[in-house]
Amino acid sequence: MMRRRRWSDWLEQWPAALLAAALGLIVAQPLGSAIQRRVTTVAQPGELRILSVRRLRARTPTLHRVLTES
Repeated sequence: MMRRRRWSDWLEQWPAALLAAALGLIVAQPLGSAIQRRVTTVAQPGELRILSVRRLRARTPTLHRVLTES
């Protein structure tokens, strides 16, 4: 049988929640920068040509499919 939680039970978990949030904020910026360096594409397309751009409807946010050829 499940017991009902009391406010004191919730208050005991606050320090752990605050610590987890603080660690997340500390790790987020360097991790995000490292991922962006490896994933972001170069803005020099060279010989790349756009064949078509198609809007994908019924989605939020709106997405576009871009077909290219090099």
